[in-house]
Amino acid sequence: MAKELLLVSLRMERNPMAIPIADPSKLGIDVKMLKKLDDHIELGPMYVVPKSKREILDRLAEQIIADFESRGTVEYQEDEDREEVVAHRVVSMTKTMYEDFLTAFKQYEQEFYGLRDELVDQYDEMVEEFRSLYCKATGCDEEEWNKIKKMIPSKTQFRDSFKISLDRAPFVLTSDGLGEGYRSEFLGKTLQKAFSLARYFDGYREKPFTTEAKAFIHKEIGLLDELNVNDNSDANEIIGYFKEIDDLAMEGKSLGERSKGIVRLIKEKVVKVAVEQDLLKMIEL
Repeated sequence: MAKELLLVSLRMERNPMAIPIADPSKLGIDVKMLKKLDDHIELGPMYVVPKSKREILDRLAEQIIADFESRGTVEYQEDEDREEVVAHRVVSMTKTMYEDFLTAFKQYEQEFYGLRDELVDQYDEMVEEFRSLYCKATGCDEEEWNKIKKMIPSKTQFRDSFKISLDRAPFVLTSDGLGEGYRSEFLGKTLQKAFSLARYFDGYREKPFTTEAKAFIHKEIGLLDELNVNDNSDANEIIGYFKEIDDLAMEGKSLGERSKGIVRLIKEKVVKVAVEQDLLKMIEL
């Protein structure tokens, strides 16, 4: 039976507070040598926000994007770093997948704006630290600093540049109309999640399964079903194996030898299908 698919768009933006390097010689860089290596060196900007804080933002963005992309097939992607850092993805997914991600998105949204608020609170200190370090390194005077300062967004502008949104298209597609490439990607995502869940079982040490673990397992198996939009027989077989383990977990039983054998069987089956379908690159072995 065909499944309905939604086109869902995720977009994140923020101003990186990047300052172009107008005169590399002020930073001790040999300009003549730089020109000779022009085809091989691209001199990036300076940042008012320290690297340690930018990395925290980048890790959260990567986490959100990875979760979003795992829900279906990627229709469109864009990553730009100009006046604003922009990450934009469009993914086709089932309604259940969308609703599940929407729940996760609300938490991501809180984290995203929480990090924004922390940076806004530290705005004055970051600008002053940047001024102090830059002027100490270059010997800049007040006139030069004022030119640089004009390139730095105000606290309000910096705060307002942070945006994260999730939108869905007003129309619905069906899995019957998917081309071969999209069918293959959905199968790859199914195998990817199946292998990840099998590794979860490998690393599980509690006996028997906790309430939280049982809820997680049951939910992940449901999401596997959602990813299998083409009703692929190999994927159905793998999902059936997981449901056997789920039944044992719901009965309050621990991960015994039978379950461990099923997990090994799942991993072997996933790798076999991935190799046959040329999808092994999608599996994190």
